[in-house]
Amino acid sequence: MDRTLVVDGEARKAVHIVAEGMIPEDRGASGTIDPKRSSDRALEEELSISFGKNAIGEVTRSAATGFFFDQLRYQPCFAYIAHLDVDRDQLQAGLGSAQDSWEVEKLFFIRFDPENAEVIALLRHEHPYLKLASNHAHAVLWFACLYEFGYFRMRDYLNMPLGRIDKGAYTS
Repeated sequence: MDRTLVVDGEARKAVHIVAEGMIPEDRGASGTIDPKRSSDRALEEELSISFGKNAIGEVTRSAATGFFFDQLRYQPCFAYIAHLDVDRDQLQAGLGSAQDSWEVEKLFFIRFDPENAEVIALLRHEHPYLKLASNHAHAVLWFACLYEFGYFRMRDYLNMPLGRIDKGAYTS
């Protein structure tokens, strides 16, 4: 199934995030829920990123960036940011080796920087070729930006005019 949304008569690809529901095995040593375990499991199952011997790469740094409650599904949502030790070519080449690689249709690589018009356009719902697929994706991107760049910097960039977005990267 192609994940494409049509907005104002123009098709835009829906951008999903790596996300995972919690399972009993995601509890910590004390028996309480451990959202970091769910985050790590999602990266392993969907992208083959872990410390295992068959992994294509590892997380070099991660951090909890936010929390919200999904009132539709009555579930807590924990947001994390992860820095990986693989480049885009390695990630793309190893994508099919992940246990749940079927959950990832295609990867789009966007420079994670508030000076990048694409990041700002996604947050403002103004990207001409991509659209965040859910309020969850929007919240997780926003939390990651706040964590990495700070509120005042993000506020300032969200209020600036958008720069150029190259169409070539999104046609296939």
